[in-house]
Amino acid sequence: CGDPDGEVYEPRMTIHGFRYAEVSGLPYTPSIDDVTMVQFRTAAASAGAIAFPPSARVLARIQDACARTMASNLQGGPGSCANRDERQWFTGDTGVAVEALTYNFDVATVLTSWVQTGRDEQNSDGSVGYYLPTPIDDHRDGSANWMTGYPTAMHAILDRYADARPAAASLDSLLRYWAFYEAKYNLTAPGLARFWAIFPTEWANLGPASNPSLVSASAYISDLQRMADLFAAAGNLTAADECARLSSRRLHEFHESFYNDTQGYYGAGTQTEQALALTLNAPPTPEIAARVLSYVVNDLTVVQAGHAVTGIIGTRWLFEALSRYERSDVALALLLNDSFPSYGYMVQGPGNLEPSATVWELWDADRGDPIMSSRNHLMFSSVSSWFYRWLVGIRPLAPGWQTVMLAPAITNHTAVPFISGSISTPYGPVSLSWARVNSSGANCGEAEEADEPAVNHVNISCPGSAISSVLFASFGTPSGTCASGFAKGSCDAPSAFGVVSAACIGRPGCSIAVSTALFGDPCPGVKKSLAIAATCTAPVSRPLLSMDFVLPVGVTAQVAVPIPPDQTPETMLVTVGTGTVWSKGAYIPGVPGIVAAAASTTPAGLINSTGPAIILTAESGAYSLLASRNSMDI
Repeated sequence: CGDPDGEVYEPRMTIHGFRYAEVSGLPYTPSIDDVTMVQFRTAAASAGAIAFPPSARVLARIQDACARTMASNLQGGPGSCANRDERQWFTGDTGVAVEALTYNFDVATVLTSWVQTGRDEQNSDGSVGYYLPTPIDDHRDGSANWMTGYPTAMHAILDRYADARPAAASLDSLLRYWAFYEAKYNLTAPGLARFWAIFPTEWANLGPASNPSLVSASAYISDLQRMADLFAAAGNLTAADECARLSSRRLHEFHESFYNDTQGYYGAGTQTEQALALTLNAPPTPEIAARVLSYVVNDLTVVQAGHAVTGIIGTRWLFEALSRYERSDVALALLLNDSFPSYGYMVQGPGNLEPSATVWELWDADRGDPIMSSRNHLMFSSVSSWFYRWLVGIRPLAPGWQTVMLAPAITNHTAVPFISGSISTPYGPVSLSWARVNSSGANCGEAEEADEPAVNHVNISCPGSAISSVLFASFGTPSGTCASGFAKGSCDAPSAFGVVSAACIGRPGCSIAVSTALFGDPCPGVKKSLAIAATCTAPVSRPLLSMDFVLPVGVTAQVAVPIPPDQTPETMLVTVGTGTVWSKGAYIPGVPGIVAAAASTTPAGLINSTGPAIILTAESGAYSLLASRNSMDI
């Protein structure tokens, strides 16, 4: 019976995630062409992309696994797990992963719908449950780090899409949510030492348990900070001011309640507790912050031998905390490690007999309880946001990406000498590529002819050593960049190589005029450039940096050019295209689109901490930037 050409059976009311499929009963051996896989998910467009260097293949696999996990769990809302009877939308899973979702997909409508569900299903006491939508038989109050998914998603809509409508529609709901928290606080006031905490406060950690009150209090304070923004955007300035004031007071109480001055850590000393305290910026002094940072770095690198043993809450904030406090080198090392337990182990680690294409629920899913061994779970995909925010270095400064921060976390790790990424915004894509240049002892520069009587120069320097050879020199119409390499054009002065070699080799630095008076005129009437690449007798003390970035119309950027520890603003030289924008400690105007520059030292611990840097203000356009030491200061 039925259609002799075959029947199509497809469920309409359920999904079942899978990685492997078995076909049996056919009278022949099937080929791959006999099987069609249907990707079933919400049609949220991709929003971000990252190109990792071949030497960091493990990072590419981790990011791919995170994106695939997020995609397969977008089932009308931010689902938790696509492959077992727990196919529900956990508030805690969404809370930790929502930022990563917004970097990878356009989830404005998905999150708006989910927030409306939270508003509709909020409990009568103001709390929010463990799931949205809530199962008929489970209207329990959610724990603090699960409830927070509701305002966190609402804040993400405001931050990423500049949409205050969900906040405005949720004013009464947020006031009741806030009242619920205050009622819990008043049960154990004064202080937060015994703050309300119910299971679970953390999930899937391998290390020792954290203080439940500390973990819950961190969610409470974070929600106060988010609600201050949400109330302000919705027009309730009185509530916004009170939330901001109260969050500051509670943060002081957090430190007083949980900091162990004898040991120099918070709570019981777990990695999760330190990550939460540092992300909240709880240490009241730089000295205390340094103690806490030193403690957790030692625990990560020495005690745990290069492994994070945090659960989903600690992991969400650990990498963020390390970068805010200028230890992105530690965060990167954790992610490059593929021994157990780690993200790298999930996707390729030695001893893992089934390397994963999605993110696990548990670090030890391949060896733990089979009942809790989901291999496709949303929550640990939170690390994807660190790749975009810190490793690539694209972060929003104003709602809807109207102002962005371009501030990559440059480390000296050989696995990541360069990277590029982009993120879609309401104005168009913002992209950033950066590369460490001269890390092998090479140096280069380029500049165009200036209008007479001015004369531009190409500055070549080898700090602490000397120029040993000239790899390339062309005066005319060379193509390429310092990052990609140069090639001669149709116009080229034959004297260029000899003139540059004679002026530069054996010296710690040289400054070559871009002038026909020096090289002759190989093509009269044509605007000419000078491009030079050289090698040094010894590697420079700190790799130099190139950055290429594109800003769409309507977007401005704060571009952070890091100042190495052995440099000062006075020794830094920053060029954009063929023009200089920073030299000898001062901004040099004249490059179109670069409207300001200043030396800055953002205090560690803030959400957009940069460390010592030259901050350029750039308007929409495409730019190529090179940062080096000003050779004339040698």
